[in-house]
Amino acid sequence: MRSTTSLNTLNHDHSSSSSSRSSSSIHEIQFQSKIDKLCSYSDYDLIHLQKDSHVNLFKGARAAATEPLVLRAFSVLYEDMSVLRLGGNMMFNYLTARGEESKKRVDAEREQLSKQLNKDITEEEFVEKLSVFNAIDVNKDSVLSREELAEALSNTLKVFNTDVDTFLKNYQPQSQPTSSSPEIHCAEIECSIEFDEFIVALLEAIEATKGTITLNELATMSSNSISTTTVSSINAECNKAERYDAMLSQVRLWESAGLTAEGRSGDILRGTISGASNPEIVEALKIAYTSYSALRLAGDLIFKLLRTVMNRRIKS
Repeated sequence: MRSTTSLNTLNHDHSSSSSSRSSSSIHEIQFQSKIDKLCSYSDYDLIHLQKDSHVNLFKGARAAATEPLVLRAFSVLYEDMSVLRLGGNMMFNYLTARGEESKKRVDAEREQLSKQLNKDITEEEFVEKLSVFNAIDVNKDSVLSREELAEALSNTLKVFNTDVDTFLKNYQPQSQPTSSSPEIHCAEIECSIEFDEFIVALLEAIEATKGTITLNELATMSSNSISTTTVSSINAECNKAERYDAMLSQVRLWESAGLTAEGRSGDILRGTISGASNPEIVEALKIAYTSYSALRLAGDLIFKLLRTVMNRRIKS
């Protein structure tokens, strides 16, 4: 019954679709407001998002905002499908909460670093410095251990004519144990260093080189020093991803065949085809489909409805 109702809703005639554009409904206004909110977060604001998938969802929202056909399709679906509206609202609330957490944290860190350096730090300068730190912070615990420093900076620190133990001892954070005995090495007392402490120490070391090396060069050297290991696993997510990929392939076949539709189903089809050519939208929708059950249900239903419309077109 639910599928039939949704299909009837999506098959309004073209005049109904056109008239709906002249005056925005409450759901359309709500949807646009949510897109605007997601797009309001800058890369700086989202630095501390914990998962790459969250970053890609924000990128997908930004990309969709630049695609009128995609926006129109989403708007129609948000208004017509309660299951998508429910799932979309849940995902929006979750993402904005994560965005606000990240923004508050990065603002606090920038303020702290400005105090440490006794000068104002712009958002761009902060991002540059944090990129060096993050390239070394392999386990993403916001603290650099001696092991992480040794792996990432073993070659880099040669530029400063020093090693990891000496680097950490020369800038011993107050929270760390100290020892005046030269026989005790940093490895024995498990030294670590936080972001603002690390940047101050690093800038002091750079200054000592009289400008022969820059922070950007250090970021590149650090990234190249870290070995990355990819672990692959087969689980239930593969099946969801495969289903998504199969639906995406079918949409591209409809496009290559030049199939069209009218009314609100036509709006959805045009937006779907347009979105299928944008990698950031494709990736964001794939994450939403594989990670959120309500949106996966909505995605399956949308595809079923479009396939029904396309089959009718082919037969006619």
